[in-house]
Amino acid sequence: MIQINLLPDLKAKFLKSQQLKKTVLMITVPVVLISIAIVATMSYIVYVGQKNQLNDLQQKAASSTKQLEAVNGLGKILTIQNQLKSISTLHSQKPISSRVFGYLEQLTPNKVTISSLSIDFPTSKMTIVGTSPSAILVNQFADTLKFTNYLDDQNKTTQKPAFNNVTLSSFAFGTTLQYTVTVNFDQALFNINNTNVRLAIPSIVTTRSQTENPDNLFKQAPKSTTTTTTSTGGQ
Repeated sequence: MIQINLLPDLKAKFLKSQQLKKTVLMITVPVVLISIAIVATMSYIVYVGQKNQLNDLQQKAASSTKQLEAVNGLGKILTIQNQLKSISTLHSQKPISSRVFGYLEQLTPNKVTISSLSIDFPTSKMTIVGTSPSAILVNQFADTLKFTNYLDDQNKTTQKPAFNNVTLSSFAFGTTLQYTVTVNFDQALFNINNTNVRLAIPSIVTTRSQTENPDNLFKQAPKSTTTTTTSTGGQ
């Protein structure tokens, strides 16, 4: 009869499993401890560190706000800064007022002079004050403004009225006739984006652009005259 003793094999397996258990514990315990440490550190950062940091930032913001409030004229400074930022936009929208001199040289009859000129771009209104040797030339001046059209970069073939609501608001007789003409103009005449504005003026041979020897357009008004003033509208 043969007998086999299995106890040593079982004991060997048991010892092997115990060794494996020790190995697993040696690996898992440090990993767990490290994980706990990481979680604890992150919890501290979230619940303690960030809270303290936010408090510090709020205190700094409050301190900076008090310093700014103590600056004299802070509102004006901020307004100026905002205006500086809008300079480029305003520059692209500003009218070219210098064009008016070229327009008036083409529109004004030869013997008619201008002593005062005011332009209100927001309302598109222009007021012309000057002198003339006769009322006929003043009426020709007003008619020229009424029937003058223009062409520009956007309207190269279709003419549009350059002026409207032309009114000979007053004139007075003295050594020379003094007149006042008010007129509304099209904003496109002075638009900075229209680089090639051309006036289509009626054929009136008395305008400076059609005479060979034009007089000075701008002259000072007479200082003292005996006048009789008459006002007319819608001339």
